Amino acid sequence: MMLRDGLVVFALALFGVVPMRGEQCALGAATSFDFPGAPQSIAAADLNRDGRIDLAVAGAASIAVFLGNGSGGFVAGASVFSPNYFDQILIADVNGDGKPDLAAVSELKGLTILLGRGDGTFAEPAFFTAGARPIALALGDFNADGKLDAVLANFNSSDISFLFGDGAGGFGAPQNLDLGNAQPQSLAVGDFDRNGTIDIALSAAGVLEIGFILIGADGNISPETLPVNWPPHLLMATDIDGDGITDLAMTNHSGSWVSVFRFSQTGGVGAVIDTRGASANGIAIADFDGDGKRDVVLSDANEPRIVILPGSGDGTFGTPSYRASGTGPFGLATGDFNGDGRPDLAVANLLSDSVSVFVNTCPSSRRRAVRR
Repeated sequence: MMLRDGLVVFALALFGVVPMRGEQCALGAATSFDFPGAPQSIAAADLNRDGRIDLAVAGAASIAVFLGNGSGGFVAGASVFSPNYFDQILIADVNGDGKPDLAAVSELKGLTILLGRGDGTFAEPAFFTAGARPIALALGDFNADGKLDAVLANFNSSDISFLFGDGAGGFGAPQNLDLGNAQPQSLAVGDFDRNGTIDIALSAAGVLEIGFILIGADGNISPETLPVNWPPHLLMATDIDGDGITDLAMTNHSGSWVSVFRFSQTGGVGAVIDTRGASANGIAIADFDGDGKRDVVLSDANEPRIVILPGSGDGTFGTPSYRASGTGPFGLATGDFNGDGRPDLAVANLLSDSVSVFVNTCPSSRRRAVRR
């Protein structure tokens, strides 16, 4: 079972848009809507199953849904007031009923689950405890029983908590893995050692290495570390170079670098590539310019803007470009918001209490039918 960061479910469009030869697509200027309550994390999926991508936004005091109108705009939907400071929100089918659910991490309550009804509304939240001050969350079938599990990074207790799912939306008591003095702050999941099971990558504050929890076919775990040049912050696991193998991207605050770790067919790191980007609060990866190569977008921790790094297809990136956002841009989410077959972007603006949406455009384009 391969998982992508955020477990985002993209709507499929009947027609794709192909840029004319020599022309590139690009994210346009932002349009914004309000989200009172310091939005920090955002995720995108079709929450009401109408074929349009919606947004789930988590902030200091609430989780709210914004329903897509199919043309790049959003209207307020269901909301849940819960003053528990949510650091991260993901979308997944937690109970296996085919309806998207919400999973969030709360610093006060731990794992928060809202089971979806399939119409954009959700049941009351259920809370499952973890360690002290959990701030990051990842989902995956870590014990290979066919049910979705959760792992949380507990900053204050210097451990990670495994919560194994029962397949019906419930989770068991936390099983904690001690990390010594390391304070974990970001998680990513993928089959990093290429053995068919889901592994975990984690970063810790001020530690010049990435930790890996490699899970064997027998369920046993093997911790490993990978030294890095910069103190890691955010991690994202995805195929960056287009070879079908999960790679790892890392941002850092102190040096404004993005590091790409290209994994090989046998599971080892084949290359490490550092690119100057920005001190980032969020990262998204998709082919935004339509050239068939994956690009990186960062939410700038020091400026009200996003930073776009065009990918070269080999883990390196070209000259950055910028788009203005709200103040304090934080979490990022990608999805086809207007149904034209191109990835768009949304950013949660922590300090301006807003969400900015960047719709992808091409100078001119021709439509062709895309076989799905």
